[in-house]
Amino acid sequence: MAQTLYIYRDNTPTLSFAVKNPDGTPANLTGVQSIVFTARLDPAGPVMFSHAGAVQSPATSGIFTVTLIESDTKLLTTTTMFYCDALITDGSGNLDTVGSNTLIVSPNITRGP
Repeated sequence: MAQTLYIYRDNTPTLSFAVKNPDGTPANLTGVQSIVFTARLDPAGPVMFSHAGAVQSPATSGIFTVTLIESDTKLLTTTTMFYCDALITDGSGNLDTVGSNTLIVSPNITRGP
C-alpha cells in the first residue's frame, strides 16, 4: 500500500487504499472493528490529524477509504509532506499497520493564503 499521495491545501478528498495479503491478493476486511488513518510531519512527531477509515463493499475487495476535512490542511502556506499510515483492528483485537505513505499537500492559488 505504500505510495505518495498528492492533494491541495484545504481540499476534502476521499482517499482510497487497497490492502493486500503477502501473496498480493486483496485482504479480506470482513469483521474489521476499526481503521485509523494518521498523519504526522515527522514519523516520531505529534499527530497532526487522524480520521476513521471505512471498509468498502464488498469487504473481500480489501479496499477502505478515508475522507480528509478542510481544517486538516487549511493553515498550510507552503508545500508540506506528511508521513501517514493506517492501523487496522480486526474483530479479535489484532492490530495491523498498513501504509508508510507520504502525503504531499500543495498550496492552492485560487483560494489564497
